[in-house]
Amino acid sequence: MAAHLFDGEFPTFKNAYSSVENHRAISRAISPDIFLSIGAKDSRPLVWYGTIPVGVAESEENVLVQVPEFEQELLDSFRDLKEKKISVRIENGKGLDDNENAE
Repeated sequence: MAAHLFDGEFPTFKNAYSSVENHRAISRAISPDIFLSIGAKDSRPLVWYGTIPVGVAESEENVLVQVPEFEQELLDSFRDLKEKKISVRIENGKGLDDNENAE
């Protein structure tokens, strides 16, 4: 469904993060499946996978996953998008770092 809403190129994670973090946009999609949106007042941008909020973007290169089942999905998606610098970790756990798992 989301793919039908967008007919241009998606921004990089870094650019989407910057837009949302600086309140230039309420939400930015970086793929048909992954979105960033503003969180509650003074909080970091939320990371959505489809219609499910799965974590927060801690920075332009770090995602903290709060729904562990989506850790690998995000890593695979970032790899497919060629977002090699994005680190994904589970809240209160080590998690996986895409830089460590690159082939």
